[in-house]
Parts: sequence; C-alpha cells; structure tokens
Amino acid sequence: MEAEPLLSGVVVDLQNRGVQSVGSLVLHGDPADALPEAATALGADLLMLSSRGESGVRRAVMGSVAEHLLREAKTTAVMISPATADMARDGEPMMRRIILTLDGSETSEIALPHAEHLARVLQAELTLLRVDDEDDELKIAEAELRTHAAAMRSRGLDAIATQTVRSEDPATAILNSADLVGASLIVMASHGRGGIGRLLLGSVADSVARRTEQAAVLLVRSSPSE
Repeated sequence: MEAEPLLSGVVVDLQNRGVQSVGSLVLHGDPADALPEAATALGADLLMLSSRGESGVRRAVMGSVAEHLLREAKTTAVMISPATADMARDGEPMMRRIILTLDGSETSEIALPHAEHLARVLQAELTLLRVDDEDDELKIAEAELRTHAAAMRSRGLDAIATQTVRSEDPATAILNSADLVGASLIVMASHGRGGIGRLLLGSVADSVARRTEQAAVLLVRSSPSE
C-alpha cells in the first residue's frame, strides 16, 4: 500500500523530466525471486538497483538480492549503482567517463557494443581496460585494445582511450583505474548459461560490485546458448 503512491510519484517526476514511456509495478514476495521473474515476463533488457551501503554494496544487499539477480537474471543486464555515487545538480547522474574491462576472451567482447553505445549517447569518454599479471599478455592486449579503439573511432567515437595494467588482483586494479580516470560507470561482461560464471562472480565482478563507491557497475549478459 505504501509502495504504490510512492511509485506513482516517481512516474510523474520522470514524465516531467521528459521520459515518455514509463510505468510502475508492485511485486509481492521475495525480491530476489520476484525481480528476475518480472524481468523475464516483461522482456526487460536491464535491471537496475541501488545499494544502500555507505561504502559500496552491503553484504546483506549482495547476499539477498543483488547476488541472486546476478545469477538468475540469465539474459538480462544488471546495473548496480552505489548509494555513495556522485550526483550532479537536479539529481542527474554524472556519466562522463566509462571504463570497459576486457580480458581477451570472446565473452568479454560482448560488452563492446553496449559500452560504445552508452559512450555515444552520453557523450562520455570511454577507456578500454585490460588487467593481466603477465607482461607478454599485456603486450598482446595493447595491440588488441588499439584495434578495438581504432574501429570505434572509424564509427565516429573520438573520446576513447586504452589502458593496460599489470596486477595479480584484477578487481582492485579495475577499481583503482576507475578512480584514477574518474569513471562513473564500469562495464563488464558475464557468461551465459545460468548467469555469471562462478569464477567471474567470485573473483572479479562480485568484488568490484561489493567494493565500488563511486562508479556504477553494469554487467552485460551473453545469451544463454553461448
């Protein structure tokens, strides 16, 4: 009963801001189960949620809702925005710099068109980032990143940079790089087949999502059949 008038107010506010197609839906039950089901039923392309912690996503939030969404929303992208993220005037999010993390795999490259589209629409600077603990791999990665950047420039995206970082702790390196360039959004790819792969969720994406304090984290899903 409390949620419906609250959401109605949000709908009106969004309409006043120029959002033409907006609606609201109140779900009953466990959010961790209800949200993926609703996303599937509505054919949603993106699930967004905000953390409530003062220093990144609290363990309770990640454990009870967000982590479940990351595993169960198998074909839907998930964005987690920390409550501590900087906001511009009038409540508009500051999305001026985006980091896309790549690891050399075909799976990681599914996020390329999404990051490029967001950078174009938001007129944001895009940094292609590769983290590895071997110098030889980083040399190969530098060439691959430059190739991706050149292709994007040929399509009219000028504000693009590449960065390679040698580190044995990818999550920390990603967060440090985001802080260094002042990124508002970190884009990462996930595996299909039942959501994010165990290794990615446990060692990188989960850590980045838990620890981010300023940048939102967008996890792009591969198709279930891949």
